[in-house]
Amino acid sequence: MASKQERKIDQFPKAFMPKQSGKNDFDQQLLDELPNRIGDQPNLTTAKVIVIGDVSVGKTSIINKYCRRVFDKDYKATIGVDFEVEDFVIKGSNFQLQIWDTAGQERFQSVARAYFRSSNAVIIAFEFHDETSLDHVRSYACIHVVLLLQKEEELADYEKEAVQLAEKLNAEYWRTSAKAGINVDEMFNRVAVLAFERIVLKQTEVRKTIKLEDIGSGTLSAESKKTSGGCCT
Repeated sequence: MASKQERKIDQFPKAFMPKQSGKNDFDQQLLDELPNRIGDQPNLTTAKVIVIGDVSVGKTSIINKYCRRVFDKDYKATIGVDFEVEDFVIKGSNFQLQIWDTAGQERFQSVARAYFRSSNAVIIAFEFHDETSLDHVRSYACIHVVLLLQKEEELADYEKEAVQLAEKLNAEYWRTSAKAGINVDEMFNRVAVLAFERIVLKQTEVRKTIKLEDIGSGTLSAESKKTSGGCCT
């Protein structure tokens, strides 16, 4: 079986509602750092995104559409967790995204929450015509990157409520369809870039902190030697 082709991303993926997001371009600090990472395969950046939500809201369908280019109309419930791996080259830098699919049944929610806490990004799925599934989104507040999605159907009166909830959670609202392939690639590509940027910037900050500590240690060492030498004369 031939390996899947890497997804190359050079332009920052747009949000479904750009005005709501406010994030429409790569961070300049990231662009300054990337030349140091190109071709650095041993330090491959990896992120984990988890897809959660009520049972039968389309979590598996949206993942299969993105990763396998298929849509299965026959519903099969996910048992526990499953995952796919997608490889990217973002602005010339290697990146890997693990997409975790979780079961929506109540008995598996504790498992989903365990993966939720260790993820770099979260996609919360809800069904357009099931307001209860939207209500359950509120229980998943407080995570680094959260995106909401729903199946592409006729617009409902409570779509405004979904958008307002996304804003309250500092999240992005997406309207998607696995069946029609609407906004599937766009959403996952944006998730990948947002997670990639967050990780690289965090790694850059850590390296800067370590360098500052090394400089501080070197200064103290030099001063210590100078003081010690003076005492011996």
